[in-house]
Amino acid sequence: VQTPSFGHLAGCDFVNKPCIVNGAIPSYSMGNFCNQTMHVSHDAHGYMIMKKQALPQTCDPTYTHKAHCDLRDFIVDKDEPIPSQAQQYFPTIKRPHKFIHAKYCPIPSLLPFNCMELSPSASQEYHDAGERNGPSSRCVDVITRDKAICLESICNTDIGKLQLIVTYGLRITCQYDGEIHTLLGSHHISSKKKNTPFQIKCPRVAQICPNLVCPDSCSGRGKCVYNEKDMLGKCQC
Repeated sequence: VQTPSFGHLAGCDFVNKPCIVNGAIPSYSMGNFCNQTMHVSHDAHGYMIMKKQALPQTCDPTYTHKAHCDLRDFIVDKDEPIPSQAQQYFPTIKRPHKFIHAKYCPIPSLLPFNCMELSPSASQEYHDAGERNGPSSRCVDVITRDKAICLESICNTDIGKLQLIVTYGLRITCQYDGEIHTLLGSHHISSKKKNTPFQIKCPRVAQICPNLVCPDSCSGRGKCVYNEKDMLGKCQC
């Protein structure tokens, strides 16, 4: 049984409360929604061109793809619907660029790059940081750069933790969601940002390794009680 990862164990607030609050991402929306706005320019013929470099890259909710936030503050079609007041999460009207069926909540889905497909690393810096693309790789946010990274990932059932393979083939263990790790020797990783360490943020284990937490969703016979701090989930039948 494959457990859906989107919003997995994010709690009732994920369903009942706004995805974005005052323009910010609340804790229950982390790993699912985003709030970075895309910027555009126009070519000589008046066509819009997205400034890709101006939009930070993050991970999609499945952590299988790098992607950009699908949020814009400009009109594509003058006849397009305007979100209702309850679905306006920012001081000015903004909306997803394509997918509007999640109550106009912005999702990292623009220009996706699949970490699970074999391909070269994004750059020498990312290669030095341990980036590898392939079937066992997943997307991980880099908080000190504007691009996410694909790292080999292990859902270790022996210890009930997510592990990531990074620089020099070292294995780091995520003790909790959102934990920050500074890669060993990151100041020596080839980069234009010599004085900025290479720091990654641990993904939500309930989404990247859903079967580590209450396997098979308690087989539909109980309630999964999840402690997000230590990433433990127990079935109450």
